[in-house]
Amino acid sequence: VALSAHNFSFRTFTLPFHDPKKIRQVLAGEISEVTPFNIDDLVYEFLTVGKGAQGTAVQAAMIERRVIAEELAHLQAQAIRPGIVTISGLAQALALARLSGERDFFYLDVGLRRASLVRIAGGKINLVRPLAFCASGAAAFSLTADGEHVTTLDADRCRDAFRSFARSVRQTLLASGAEREIDGLTVFLGGPMSTFPGLADVLRAELPLQVETYAFDFSPGLTYSGDSGNRWPPGVMERAMALILLPDRDAPYFDFSGDKRSTRGAPARLSKYLKISAVPALLVLVAAMALAWRDRSTLVAEQKRLDGDIRRIFTQALPDVTRIVDPVQQLKSRVDEARKAYMTGGDGVAGPGMMEILAEISSLVPSSLQVRVVRLTADQNDIRLRGTTDNYSAVEAVRKGLERSPLFARVDFSSATQSRQSGAIDFELAIRIRR
Repeated sequence: VALSAHNFSFRTFTLPFHDPKKIRQVLAGEISEVTPFNIDDLVYEFLTVGKGAQGTAVQAAMIERRVIAEELAHLQAQAIRPGIVTISGLAQALALARLSGERDFFYLDVGLRRASLVRIAGGKINLVRPLAFCASGAAAFSLTADGEHVTTLDADRCRDAFRSFARSVRQTLLASGAEREIDGLTVFLGGPMSTFPGLADVLRAELPLQVETYAFDFSPGLTYSGDSGNRWPPGVMERAMALILLPDRDAPYFDFSGDKRSTRGAPARLSKYLKISAVPALLVLVAAMALAWRDRSTLVAEQKRLDGDIRRIFTQALPDVTRIVDPVQQLKSRVDEARKAYMTGGDGVAGPGMMEILAEISSLVPSSLQVRVVRLTADQNDIRLRGTTDNYSAVEAVRKGLERSPLFARVDFSSATQSRQSGAIDFELAIRIRR
C-alpha cells in the first residue's frame, strides 16, 4: 500500500556518526525539535542519503500515528493486511531505476490533485517531497467513467494550472537545494496526468531539466485475457505494478508496516539464510554427537561397574553357587525359597511369616508396660515367647493383648516366676498359630 506523500513530513538531518542504531536513538530528539507534534504521536522512518567526514545525512519521513492507524483499520475492515506501507511515488521511481538502468534522475508522479517528487541518486532514494497539483480545482481533472482516460471540465484553464504546478516544482527544488545538482538530469513523468496533453510541454519550458514521459513495460510478467491488454490505463495500474516489484529491490525504501520486507522473495532469502547458518549448524550437530558419544561411554562404564558390584554381592551371599547366569534373578529365587522355608502353617498350608508375627506381637503388647522379650522360638504351629516384666498383672495384660490377634488361635501361660535377685517376673507364653 502506498499512502499519499501529503500525509507525511520530510526532514533531512546530518548526524555525527554512521551507526544506524545510534542514528535511530538520537533521531527522535532531532525530530521533536522540528515538528509541533509530540514524538509519541508520530511514526517515523529514515533512509541514509549520504556519508562523509562530517557524519551521515539521513532523510526522515514522519506521519501521525492516528492517520496511519485509521488507514490500516480501513484496510483491515476489508480483510486486507498490507505487507508494505510506503509513500506514493517511491515504488514507481525504484521500478524505473530497475527497468531502465537509470541511476540519477527525478521522478514526478502526478495525480489528479496531488503529486510526489522523488530524487534517485546512485539508484537509491535521495529526496521525497509532496506537491499540490491544480490546488484551486479550476481545471477540475477527473477520470472518465471507464477509468481509462483523464478529462477536464475547463480545457482553457489547463495551461495556467500546468504553469502553477511547474513553479511549485521549481520552488521545491530550490528549497531542498537540489537545483544545484540537476545539470543534465532528467525528470520522468508518471501517474494518471503524465500523458495529459500539454503538461510535459509546460514543464519542459519552465524547468531547467529534461522532461520525459516514461512508459513502464511490465508485459513480460503479465498475461492478458481478451482485449484487456488494450485497456491498460497508463499511470494508474503502473502504481500497483511498481508496488509488486518493490519487495525485490535491494535499494532501501520507507516502510511503515513494521516489517521491512514482505514475504515475497522468502524462498531466496531462506536459501541465503540456510547457507549462512549451515556451518554453525554443522558445528552444533558435531558437538551434540560428541556429547552423546561421551554420555554413552559414561553409561556403559557405569553399567559395567554395577554388574561387577552385583556379582560381588551375589558371591558373598551365595558362596555355594558357582554358575552365575542372571545374578539378580537368582538372588530373588533364593530369597523366595528362604521366605517359604520360614513360613508357618505346616502340612503344606502357608501361614504368616516370621516378620508378620513379630510385627503383630509388637503392636499388641501395650506400650505402657515395661516388657522385654528375651527369646522367641517358632515352628510351623507354635510360638514360644519368653520375657520379663514388672509384675504378674503385666503378664496377664500381655496374654490378653495377644489373644485379640486374628493370627493366634490360643495364648496360654507356660510359666511365670519372680526372680529372687531382681524381683522381676520371668514368664513364658505358648502361642498357637491359627490355621
